[in-house]
Amino acid sequence: MARMDLEEFEVGGRSMERLAFRIWDPENKTFHHSGSTPTMLAGYFNKTKLLVTVHNMKHEQFIGISDDNRLDIYDGDIVRCWSGRPEDYLDFRELEGTVEYGKPYYGVRKTGDILNHLAWNAEFIEVIGNIHENT
Repeated sequence: MARMDLEEFEVGGRSMERLAFRIWDPENKTFHHSGSTPTMLAGYFNKTKLLVTVHNMKHEQFIGISDDNRLDIYDGDIVRCWSGRPEDYLDFRELEGTVEYGKPYYGVRKTGDILNHLAWNAEFIEVIGNIHENT
């Protein structure tokens, strides 16, 4: 079920090393988070079976990096990424969109746009929402 293994690697200079999941609970309007140990993961998947079967919710994987505010980034988060300073208009790049898995990497997609690789060397990444609470 996991899209990445536990090996440590880097995306855009940010270390990735932990496997974790979350799932949206539409009745309570909250997330259930897994831990990262095998026992915690097993308990999480057992506990969230009904959300998958009854509510057709999907597990969202921690992509392995945190934003600049130390919030973990998950598949389904809405992020703002930027590089450079706004006053340097030739070197400033900004992207806002939804984090998605697009074999073989995670990326950010603006509505109707192509999937942009998260490792495009953004200097800053900030989680600004998610697809459940911000749609």
